[in-house]
Amino acid sequence: MLNRTQSVAIKESTSNPSPLLDGVPQGSVLGPLCFTLYTSSLEDIVSSYDGVELMVYANDTQLHMMFNPLQTDSAISQLESCIQEVKKWMVVNKLKLNSSKTDVLHITSRFLPELTKFRLARSSF
Repeated sequence: MLNRTQSVAIKESTSNPSPLLDGVPQGSVLGPLCFTLYTSSLEDIVSSYDGVELMVYANDTQLHMMFNPLQTDSAISQLESCIQEVKKWMVVNKLKLNSSKTDVLHITSRFLPELTKFRLARSSF
């Protein structure tokens, strides 16, 4: 797809068109396949971290892991490192990790200690 442009329209005003140098048109039949190919190396990054697993649906990516409560600090460190490497990969691949839409779900027993805080991007959870 060559010679594509984009502009912004607000009420009656429209900006001048700017050229689109990369990307796939939204709604394209090839869009899902191209996105899958584009992000396939992400699985290699995540699988290099022991215990961290990846689940992807459309453009939503989830990392999850199970760990022994006695190894909480080690597990959190592993997850933090993985997330930082994913973030670097995203920058290189012109993607953005949206910290405001990122959550941590910790499922545990009431008899176990509370999950210690950890850092994701610039946010603390």
